Amino acid sequence: MSPFLLSVCFIIGFSCAEKIDLDAEKVKIKSILDTWVVYVAEKNLEAVKNICDTDELFYIDQRSIVTKRWRDYEQHLVDIFQIFEEMSFHITEQVIRLSRSANTAWFFETQDFSGLQKDGSTISLKDVRISGVLEERNSRWLIVHFHSSFLPEAE
Repeated sequence: MSPFLLSVCFIIGFSCAEKIDLDAEKVKIKSILDTWVVYVAEKNLEAVKNICDTDELFYIDQRSIVTKRWRDYEQHLVDIFQIFEEMSFHITEQVIRLSRSANTAWFFETQDFSGLQKDGSTISLKDVRISGVLEERNSRWLIVHFHSSFLPEAE
């Protein structure tokens, strides 16, 4: 095959390759992150489970530097569901970045949390920081890692 014909085939093949719409992927990821807090507020454990990789998820929270897995996060959710009558999360900032291959995403967000505990007392936290990673698996974005922390109240 001549070099000219080879280069034409390469250009045609390259131009026919599937183009990834990065903005559309970010919209999908934003939707997952936005609904994640809704699912937690609604105490919908099954919905949370469906957006997390329960085989590989790990997370770290402010209380521990020990990496935790899905079963730990699941227990954490069950525990807070028993404590709170109502919860709400308000995302105040959100940044999403995609890898060049568009199959991995990183995010950072800040949230304000307020909760009414079953004993009638309330809790409010400002600027809870959440960062994490999602991966696209079988055409679905799943949360595979996250870290949460908050600044202690000034005394």
